[in-house]
Amino acid sequence: QNNLINTQYSGTVRGIMMYYAYANISLIHNTIKVTTPSGAAGYPFQLYYPSTSASVTVLNNNFERDGAGAVVDYNAQASYLTKCDGNNYYNSTSTNPTIIYAGTTYNDLATYKSAASANGHGKNDISQQNNFSGLDLHYDQNKPNPSSPYAGIDKDIDGDSRCKIYPSTGADESN
Repeated sequence: QNNLINTQYSGTVRGIMMYYAYANISLIHNTIKVTTPSGAAGYPFQLYYPSTSASVTVLNNNFERDGAGAVVDYNAQASYLTKCDGNNYYNSTSTNPTIIYAGTTYNDLATYKSAASANGHGKNDISQQNNFSGLDLHYDQNKPNPSSPYAGIDKDIDGDSRCKIYPSTGADESN
C-alpha cells in the first residue's frame, strides 16, 4: 500500500505485474504512472494467471497511462479478484481508458463497469485526470483530485491522515 511508481521506457513496461500469484495479495492506495511511446506495450498494473488459491484485492489505486494501450490488464478470471473497486483508470492520450478485464478488452469505463458489476467489481471506479504537482506523483493541493470510498488505510505515503469520507485515490492524500 501507498506506493508511488513513475516509469518511462521505449519497450514493454509494467508498473506492477502479478504473475502466477499464489497468495492473498492487496494492492491498495498506490499511484502508478507508465509512459510509453505510441505503439509500445505497457501497463501500470497487470494481473496475469494467478493461482486458483490466490485472493487479490485492488482498491483505491491511481492507474495512469501516457501512451496508447490498456491502462490495466486483469487478464485473469474475475473470480480471482476478491475486491476490485474505487480505482481511477486514466489515459492522458484518450478520452476513455482501455481496461482488460477477465480476458475481454473494454474501450471505455462504462462498458467495463457494466461487465465488472456482475462480479461485484467496479461500482466506484472512475476515470479522472490526476493533478500531480510534479514527477514525484504528489497531488497539487490547490486542485481537485480523484477520490474513492474509504478502504481502511488511515495514513498516506507521507504519514498524512486520510479522509474517512472521501479519501483520495492513490498513495498521496489531497487536503
